[in-house]
Amino acid sequence: MKKFIHSITLATVVILVTNSAYAIGINSQTLINLFDQREMIFKIKNLGMCLCDNAPADARIEAISAQIEGINNLKLDKDNELVIVVFGSGGLFQTYALIIDLIKDGYKNISVVAIDPINGNEKGKKYIDGLKNALNPEFISNKNIKNIAEKISSFKIYPFAKMNDYIEAVKEDKAPKGHSYDLIDQPTVFDYKTDKKYSKNMIFDDFELLIESTKALEKPVVVTLMNGKVENHTKN
Repeated sequence: MKKFIHSITLATVVILVTNSAYAIGINSQTLINLFDQREMIFKIKNLGMCLCDNAPADARIEAISAQIEGINNLKLDKDNELVIVVFGSGGLFQTYALIIDLIKDGYKNISVVAIDPINGNEKGKKYIDGLKNALNPEFISNKNIKNIAEKISSFKIYPFAKMNDYIEAVKEDKAPKGHSYDLIDQPTVFDYKTDKKYSKNMIFDDFELLIESTKALEKPVVVTLMNGKVENHTKN
């Protein structure tokens, strides 16, 4: 059964952490595990995550670890812009957890390209605004999280409902090219290029086209999580 949680009422971002969580320290593993186990009460306005059979907590953590390792192996200047492209961005909590780890690793200038059909409506806008607030120290009450968020010098998000819109934006220099790409728990019935429905296996063709059309590097980081299995497609 799917467990999909996102907050609905708060105007600020508040994270209440148990004593055990403070001992562990705040990172993506803590955030996702405590979310799953209900040991942490998340009251993050309009961020969500589906902890279902296709993407359980342990697989989500594994996917983030693979991305972090791959990004660190790129040996980029951590003061320069790092661009994360999320194909099927959904509720953006997974992306939020990834960003927390990136900030802790010293990346100070992070941009997210969020591609999802919901980004064309109010639901998507709420998630986009939720991620902005979750990384804005002015909206964070928890000291541990606030200390992490204060270390980032720049955060930008580029939302697109269709991948072709992002590809065109890159061609016109209106959006940055990607250093890391992820596809997490996307049971896709949406066509990311048109409004038609299509089969699940077609999303991988689109994902490959997206990467080849927008990558900033010859070998960007590429990680997928489908049907509970994490795969690292980054080229050696």
